[in-house]
Amino acid sequence: MTFIVKIDCSKCDGRSDCKDVCPVEIYADPKDGKCIVDPAKAKETKTEGSVVSCVVDECIGCRACEAACAKEAIKIEEKE
Repeated sequence: MTFIVKIDCSKCDGRSDCKDVCPVEIYADPKDGKCIVDPAKAKETKTEGSVVSCVVDECIGCRACEAACAKEAIKIEEKE
């Protein structure tokens, strides 16, 4: 199963709690004050407004990052 990681940069505060809890380490260090998916792990990346969507094969869909994000900036969706 493949998942899409969506980060709303207008909400992200760059605290990197998502990175700290991710069991498969898909997040890189924050860039420009925002959390990002590790570019080496993003199969494809798309930006729509303030939302950056990354297709990440390594994501297991556990949603630990969603729960850890106090700003609710992260959403995980199953790729169809």
